[in-house]
Amino acid sequence: YYTYSTIGLIIDIFASENRINTINIFSIKHKYMEVSELVNTNVIIKSIPFFMVAELMYINYNENISYMMYLVQYIITLIIGLNLEYLIHRLKHTNCLYKYHSKHHEQKLLFGYMTYYEHPYDFCLSMLLIIFPALLRFSPLITNIWILLYLYKTIILDHCNLLVMGNHYNLHHEIKKYNYGF
Repeated sequence: YYTYSTIGLIIDIFASENRINTINIFSIKHKYMEVSELVNTNVIIKSIPFFMVAELMYINYNENISYMMYLVQYIITLIIGLNLEYLIHRLKHTNCLYKYHSKHHEQKLLFGYMTYYEHPYDFCLSMLLIIFPALLRFSPLITNIWILLYLYKTIILDHCNLLVMGNHYNLHHEIKKYNYGF
């Protein structure tokens, strides 16, 4: 998370002309300070139980699978993961859960570090999406690849507000009724 967020910060500082909404150094500092307590609490503390559960799924795990099984698990992870992302995000926008997800939409200016500026309940749903391959006892390699790909997608592609790729998610944050997934 912090590696991708740092890449986002570098984009914000040195390549702000590549953003949909340009941001100056003073806004960057203010926005990062505004979200840092909740983001750090979520990422550092509230993620621990989920990663512990993921680790527990690999007790007595035997990594004796073929290359073909790696490929099958990878393809299944992508298919389930992208569909699960859409469904969970759509669920977050229902009347029942939007009161929690609205915290994430308080930020009008998108930037990578604010990705997990979420209510704790909302963050729990996000964490289930991150660790789902471990819950299926897929290879730890597949789980780690999924986490890297998913974080890249959510932090860099969705929240860094880039001109080239960010219109899709930027529209979601403005209208809040469309573009729930990839």
